[in-house]
Amino acid sequence: MGETEMKAARAGELRWFLVSGLVIAATVTALYHPAVGLELMGDSYQWVQHAHEATHRPLRLFADVDTFLRPASTWTLVIDRLIWRWNPSGFHATNLVLHGAVAILLAAAARRLGLGRWVSLLVALIWVTSPFTDEPAFVVAYRFQTLLAAAWLALIVIWPRPDESWGKARVAGVIGATVFAAAAKESWVMIPVLVVALEIGQHRRSFGRALRTAVPFAVAAALYTGIYFVLFPPGGKSYYLWTLEPLAKVPHQLAVFFHLEQLVPLEMPFTWLGVVALGLVGGLVTACWRGRRWPALVAIAVLILPVLPTLMVPYLPQRYTALPYAGFLLLIGLWFSQQDERLGRLLAVRLGAVAVVAVVVVAGWLTVRADLTDYRRISAVHERLVNEAREVLWVVAPGVPIVVVRVEQELSLLDILRSPQGLAKLPFTRPDDPYGLVDASALFDWVLAEERVLVEEMTDWPSTGVGKPGAVLLHRDGRFDVVEITEPDVAGEAERIRRRGLRLRVIAAEPL
Repeated sequence: MGETEMKAARAGELRWFLVSGLVIAATVTALYHPAVGLELMGDSYQWVQHAHEATHRPLRLFADVDTFLRPASTWTLVIDRLIWRWNPSGFHATNLVLHGAVAILLAAAARRLGLGRWVSLLVALIWVTSPFTDEPAFVVAYRFQTLLAAAWLALIVIWPRPDESWGKARVAGVIGATVFAAAAKESWVMIPVLVVALEIGQHRRSFGRALRTAVPFAVAAALYTGIYFVLFPPGGKSYYLWTLEPLAKVPHQLAVFFHLEQLVPLEMPFTWLGVVALGLVGGLVTACWRGRRWPALVAIAVLILPVLPTLMVPYLPQRYTALPYAGFLLLIGLWFSQQDERLGRLLAVRLGAVAVVAVVVVAGWLTVRADLTDYRRISAVHERLVNEAREVLWVVAPGVPIVVVRVEQELSLLDILRSPQGLAKLPFTRPDDPYGLVDASALFDWVLAEERVLVEEMTDWPSTGVGKPGAVLLHRDGRFDVVEITEPDVAGEAERIRRRGLRLRVIAAEPL
């Protein structure tokens, strides 16, 4: 190819990329824009509280949140806070921008793996309009999943093709994407295997050469894992289930992707349809391999590898399916491009493919909108709690311990999620906190909205609260009641309340 042809090809690729970006941005805006009006939900308050602290205590930029070491989320939330302050709409807007950015990266990754321009764009559009990917878009706390997907897809975009070599810029890009993945989520440790897949499937190197390339990544992952388990022993992760039951979620997830089953986040049934889905994936991989579609190895890596670190976690929420679904769509796209060539680009084949894509996109669009209805209901419950907290904000004063006692037993979140309009969702409740929704310290930190004051939980209150005056808040159905504002012994009163079988947290506002 001459220099003129190469310039024309680059210009065409750039035009395609710009058009694809505009199409994806317009799609995300049209489908997801109502999410900007949602309140924060669940753990999002605790992550924003952590970002509030990290804004003024820089070492917290690299700290965990309840043993979840995902500082990249903290970094983005700190930026959000600097821009949007205490406005939930801004946080949601950033989530949607990131969601669209991952879809654009997916389109670019598809092109790097050899898919045609239109097929690459369709893969991205199916992904961004799918309910299998929408939970991280709606919930600020799950932004880490979006960031991890961005890092993995960036690696595919940066990794050289057979006719390309390593240069300083490419090496720097790979290192940067890997470090960012490590900061995004703990499951980045599967990247060494992804590197092997990239070297064989995209760079077309031998297995031995691929293993040698993966060695530095494997060493980094091993060091990270060792340090992580020293800091956070696996015995503290009570949600792991060391039986064969969670393995059923692999065929179940594949059956969900093929629309053979409905997503069941908690049960993960092992059915014959799951076995069929496993067979279909095996058939796709075999067909691509026979057709020398080596990039299928990269697609299957993206489909399978993110599942492995959470394999023994006995649930399958939508946030777990976002990155694997990208690998699934890449595998389908590679298989279709092979069939398209083999059948001589028959019009009937193309029309059939367009019809299938249209049905999947429309069905996904409608389900995402149904999911949005669910999140509106969840948002309304959180907004109610925030408003109740604002009514007693006058109690919160620097240095004054507050015993927040949960008296009501309302399970409004579970009631909503028992009758979802969209896909089945996985409820997570906090039994010690009002309505089981939000960590009490994070709730009042958000409501107080004071930049130089942080509301924290006093985990050491049995000793530090002895003889110290404070307040007691009882959370009943629909309100907080202030029952004591001059209690002379916070620790003693909290212990008496706990012995009565009530759930509580002790919080205090402290200057930053």
